[in-house]
Amino acid sequence: MNLIISVSFFALSLFYGIVGGYFVFKDKNRCIGILLILAAIILAVLDFCSIQQINRIEKYSNIAKMQPCGSDVCPGKYIHFTGGLGGDLQGTYTKDGNKFTYNCSDESINKLISITENYPDFPFSYYGLATCKKDRGIDGWEVYAKKAIEIFEQTTKIDDHNSCHDDALKDLRNDLNYTKEDWEYWFNKVF
Repeated sequence: MNLIISVSFFALSLFYGIVGGYFVFKDKNRCIGILLILAAIILAVLDFCSIQQINRIEKYSNIAKMQPCGSDVCPGKYIHFTGGLGGDLQGTYTKDGNKFTYNCSDESINKLISITENYPDFPFSYYGLATCKKDRGIDGWEVYAKKAIEIFEQTTKIDDHNSCHDDALKDLRNDLNYTKEDWEYWFNKVF
């Protein structure tokens, strides 16, 4: 809808600009044309921003509700995952109460790498890889941390996201030793 309004304003601005060139009141019409062009640009930017928000919600709304176990509800005494993301994550972490700890064995790291390939928008697999590789002193952990941050930046903008996304984002930023100002600069540069 905003796109139609933007195009209409743009067409009107062209009309007033052209008409202004042929009549005595060209300065007045030219000003109206410039104002309409500015209105069209503003509406186009607002439309673009709302489209980005819709795309973010569409892509990340389910992921934003997930915990590191790959679901909004984690396995326990009566709940077990046999397949899908939750099943694939089995064995890559231990859970003690509300605290998740990644198992950093070679097998677990390989499993997390496979999960990033099968579920590229799930941020906790990147988070787990960054954590394990950093703890084991393996180079390249920063790549996984930055990818996780990129996704967490999107999921934490969704209203009903799980708070563990905020915690993981904070942990990764601390691990990379970036200040809030550094992240605001980077985020504003990208978006």
